[in-house]
Amino acid sequence: MSLGYSAIDAYIGRYVIRKLHTSYITRSPLRYFIVGEDKKELLKLGKPNESVVFGRKDMGSAQRKKLAGSKGVEIRFQKDVPDPPTAGSYNGETTPTATKYAEDLVETGEIRWSEKWTPLKIREHSLRMARKSGNMANFAAIAEEVVQMGMNEHIKQDNTDLHEGTLTTEQQDAEVWNSYLGLRHTLSDGQGDESGYRYYAGKDRNTYTQLQAKVVDVAAETAAGRLPDTKIRLNLARKADTVYGMNQYTEGGVGLCLVSADLYEPLAEEANKRASIYRESIGVPDFAVDGFKYPVIQVGNKFITYDSGCKTGEMCCLNLDDWMFEVQDDANFQLEPWQRKWLNEEGGGYYRWTQIHSVTRLSCARPWAQLKYTGLTI
Repeated sequence: MSLGYSAIDAYIGRYVIRKLHTSYITRSPLRYFIVGEDKKELLKLGKPNESVVFGRKDMGSAQRKKLAGSKGVEIRFQKDVPDPPTAGSYNGETTPTATKYAEDLVETGEIRWSEKWTPLKIREHSLRMARKSGNMANFAAIAEEVVQMGMNEHIKQDNTDLHEGTLTTEQQDAEVWNSYLGLRHTLSDGQGDESGYRYYAGKDRNTYTQLQAKVVDVAAETAAGRLPDTKIRLNLARKADTVYGMNQYTEGGVGLCLVSADLYEPLAEEANKRASIYRESIGVPDFAVDGFKYPVIQVGNKFITYDSGCKTGEMCCLNLDDWMFEVQDDANFQLEPWQRKWLNEEGGGYYRWTQIHSVTRLSCARPWAQLKYTGLTI
């Protein structure tokens, strides 16, 4: 490229990293908590030739390196039970035999990479006039402004997909996906009004009910006497463990509860009397990213905040150990080299164009270890 463009690209690269460390992380509660305290991985975000893996602390370094070149993350689950134990006897002459092979008891689904491109172009005349003015700052400002607008849209779409992304069974068969199986899709049983979320990791939740998240209809639970009423309360986070058994999957039970915005205010009022609240801009102590765009309530070992991924009247309770977010090394929110359109094809326009390119993956290893309350009221 012409003299000056390499310096501008380096400057823009630093801007992209700053943007990823702020708006990209802090405006998405789900992503913010998946990142957690992982400062080492955070430093790789936005850097060329660096793969990033947030979450799944149970995985070793070798497993994490393997993920970078993998086609998909395997979601393995038990689809059947082995033969039951048989009581022995003092004079027993035989021992029991198995009727099932162990490997036939396990099924495997797959979560694949999601790819996004955001196209940008800028008139060459605008760049030439800024450069010839002799003020490099003018030149940099034009290029940065173009990338800033494109990056904002790229992040906005990615955050929307993180919460609302969904794919049909046919779309999940594709080698590369165009969205995520987002929060709403993952925390579903695929039944009734949520039949559009029936397939997870390429598997039918009606056939493999193990892939269904735990969905609690609070009106039905109130009628059955397991809940006192349908009102939102802080203790619902604890009841996800004590009443509905989420603590059987992870030590300490659910770690993060996300609610729709309409439900947060009564929780905050209750928390003012008996819980800690981390205000906006402060964030959670010791987390990798400084500051956060949302207030966070802490009750014991559980965090509660609001998220656009939750529908009105919902509370989503997550076992954070199951969630993982990855970025591929050769598409780490990369700004591709600027191309001169007029030189690349006969009759091409007098402008330069580029793409913001990302290949990312969101996965939940155990959707059955996540819980969602529906029908909550204020």
